Amino acid sequence: MHADNSNHLARWREDQELQRQQRVADLLASAGAGLLQWTTAAQFCALAGVSRSWLYESPHWASVKAVRSQCQDRQRLTAALPRQLSSDDSLRARLASALDENKRLRLENQHLSSDLAHALGVVRELRSRQGRRTG
Repeated sequence: MHADNSNHLARWREDQELQRQQRVADLLASAGAGLLQWTTAAQFCALAGVSRSWLYESPHWASVKAVRSQCQDRQRLTAALPRQLSSDDSLRARLASALDENKRLRLENQHLSSDLAHALGVVRELRSRQGRRTG
């Protein structure tokens, strides 16, 4: 005769159900605190280790939908936030650096213009000497 394990199986099923409900409740708490985000029921089920059919029939389904909506709202808000503005000190330092660079480039430009004028004068002088010799 086989032993009747039905009470053990029933207790095991109850334990499994309690564990599933606890995992779902823990994930909902994490998501409500902003620590976890998901966009589909399938993603949530994979994280919780439950099937979608179980989730759809569970009393947690309404909570899952509400928390998912909050997560999506939170994502929309954070995406719409402007980037953090630079501090005044940072802006002053960047301006001073840009001004110094402009000053350096102006001086370099003056030197290059002077060198070019000198080189053009030399070329003109050489051409005029060469023109006198041939003429």
